[in-house]
Amino acid sequence: GCGNNTNVTVSFDSKGGTEVADIEVEKGSTIQKPTSPEKEGYVFDGWYYGDEEFDFSIAIEKDMTLVAKWEKEVVIKQYTVKFYDYDGVILKEDLVNEGESAVAPEDPIRDEYRFIGWNISFDNVQSDLNVVAQYEERTYYIDFDSKIEGLTFERLEFYPDEEIYGLPVPSVENLSFKGWYYDGKRIKDGDDLPDFDDM
Repeated sequence: GCGNNTNVTVSFDSKGGTEVADIEVEKGSTIQKPTSPEKEGYVFDGWYYGDEEFDFSIAIEKDMTLVAKWEKEVVIKQYTVKFYDYDGVILKEDLVNEGESAVAPEDPIRDEYRFIGWNISFDNVQSDLNVVAQYEERTYYIDFDSKIEGLTFERLEFYPDEEIYGLPVPSVENLSFKGWYYDGKRIKDGDDLPDFDDM
């Protein structure tokens, strides 16, 4: 009857987010934090009164407006990087954040071939990738002619840029081994392969 208003109103400015209804409470009371608003492309960071985040445990003594603070939502794109062997078998599948690098599986093994790398780069990934193992075939062979009947040696196989290793050393009674020769030049372990396509 005296006209004294003992209630106060807390309003919410969602700054473009979903609306939040005003709350009217008795002066000196606290209010419960309302359900957080939503705003497309943003993450809700709290209700602010002035420059400070509002403490909902504080008693309300006057009408006030709380303002929503938003942070731009950071959407991290992810891409699938699949590592394939030569025959189409998936060796590994990696889910990679945009701009980051995939982690390759262990170097795959293929009989009679040497793994030499992957067909494309997978650093700074910007899209889904299919990465395929690349191999180098053994294409160089050394056969041995001991010039002695019945004395034979297994063929050695090499990759194009390998050094020669594993040359046999025959031991024949009453004979001294002087080495292996190709095209008049002595070949020994540690030499680069001669310039030939096959031997």
